[in-house]
Amino acid sequence: MKNNFLLLLLAGLGLMTACTDSTSSFDASEVCPESGRGTFQDVRDGQVYKYITIGDRVWMDQNLNYPAETSTCYDEQQSNCDIYGRLYSVQYMNTKQNNYGTFNPDIIDSICPNGWRVPTLAEWNEIVDQMDGLKHFKNSECMDVSLFGGMAYVKENPSTGEPIGYIFHDLGRYRQWITSTYDLYGSMKLFDVDLTNKEEKNTISTSNGYYSLRCIKKAMSTQSVANNEIMRKS
Repeated sequence: MKNNFLLLLLAGLGLMTACTDSTSSFDASEVCPESGRGTFQDVRDGQVYKYITIGDRVWMDQNLNYPAETSTCYDEQQSNCDIYGRLYSVQYMNTKQNNYGTFNPDIIDSICPNGWRVPTLAEWNEIVDQMDGLKHFKNSECMDVSLFGGMAYVKENPSTGEPIGYIFHDLGRYRQWITSTYDLYGSMKLFDVDLTNKEEKNTISTSNGYYSLRCIKKAMSTQSVANNEIMRKS
């Protein structure tokens, strides 16, 4: 009897400790409520995408799949684009040019659907903060980030420096997204949640590659979003 009492006491203390150790204040119903979800159509090609409202920002809830000139499918297979979205480059890719690896403003300004734009690294990290850390983010408890879309490096012509093909990597291993933020050398900073450096939060810099992209709605009220391309769920 005495032993049973001690076991019950220890179990109770363990439960109290577990409750005390749970410090997360994240509540999906407050950070990303169902009322802030829906779909919109990219008028360029008619594709329909899910969107999600996190805080006061409206994000695509799946990767972009618009067939831009500077994009490809993983392994150049359309079936991969249908699942993971396309991989994009937003940089100058000719290795013989002085601007190699730096942002191409023409691509940055046009790659997203009308009324949407490429997010900054700070805006990606803002989501992580609002979700009280990477654990909730990586578990897709707000935005759906369950697909690991991989990436592609560029093969170039050694004589001209022009891209002539791709080397594909890491399908199913890493999640990395393009941002509009760049480092001191003009190279793009990726938002990365699976392979990060230790000096800066959730980012690595790259000058050569094709990666997944999600767009963020340009600043406007939620009601304006609903009236501009958005098709609310019936």
